[in-house]
Amino acid sequence: MSKNFSHTIWLGAGTASTLNAQLESSDYVTLVEARQLAYAHLLKYKNVNIDVLNLLITPDGEKVEFTEYNLAEYSATGKPTGLRKLFPGIKAVKSEHRESYNLTALVGDLSLQDNNNVLIIEIIDIGLPLLENLACSGLLKKFKQIHIQTSATPLYENSPTTGDCTAFMERQGYFIHLTDKSDPDLPLITFQKNPLFEILNEKETHLSNFRKDREDLLEKIDYFQQRLQQTESELSLNIIQLEKKDDTIRELSKALSNEKYNVTTEHKDLLDKVNRLSEKASHIQQQSDIRLEKITELEEKNRILDKEKAEQVEQNKSLMQELLKSEAQIELIKEIMLKE
Repeated sequence: MSKNFSHTIWLGAGTASTLNAQLESSDYVTLVEARQLAYAHLLKYKNVNIDVLNLLITPDGEKVEFTEYNLAEYSATGKPTGLRKLFPGIKAVKSEHRESYNLTALVGDLSLQDNNNVLIIEIIDIGLPLLENLACSGLLKKFKQIHIQTSATPLYENSPTTGDCTAFMERQGYFIHLTDKSDPDLPLITFQKNPLFEILNEKETHLSNFRKDREDLLEKIDYFQQRLQQTESELSLNIIQLEKKDDTIRELSKALSNEKYNVTTEHKDLLDKVNRLSEKASHIQQQSDIRLEKITELEEKNRILDKEKAEQVEQNKSLMQELLKSEAQIELIKEIMLKE
């Protein structure tokens, strides 16, 4: 037969007096108890559908001081205040510093497969902080039904009241399904998840996301409008600068055209000069060639004349010698004639 819930987690299970009822409505039950004696008592129920854990559960999972009283079910980490008025004879029988376990971690360890689960909290001093811890971690939604033992006035230092727990649960989308007042000072309230709250919450989430998206879109529109205005200003400035550049380019183009004309004219003049100089050089070369030929002829004539001159000098020397010789002979003849 199909059961109403998948898993029931019972914190501060004590003697688990309503265990049979929980088994009738849930596929699995996890009993959690901090007191060693109570834990040992619960172990007899352990089977494939029931797990029993000896853990001291706190919101933060820190090392805390845990006190057991002669009224064992009121053992707690908080210091009693209103509890002493309710039970004047209550006394501490044991106190020790113990490592505690975070409720969020426990829920994570159990790997709940769906949101159709039950949470029972019979830890009066920290019931509300445990729920707040689950809400902050996003795990409160795992529980369709939550039972929490409360009190009209604080029983421990800073402990929540029935009104505190009810206000918080209503904000989370739960409503009071049942209130067990068999102990009028410590009523056990059953909160049921309001299915319409999830729909409303989903709609509000969508609406919130829509508003956020709308704000983001408006911011983007505003940003792009500013960018558009800035771009238009930059574009106008660029157009002005381009027009100035166009004017400069036209002036430079005109100057370049004039310079090109001047260079072309100068180049033509230079070519004309080069051609004239080439013609003049050719004429000079021709004249030089003619002069060179004349010089060569004159040099040849001069060489011949020098040769003829040298031959004439030799002839003159010979004639001079002959003349001297003749004069000597004449003198000799004269001397001979005088002697006769």
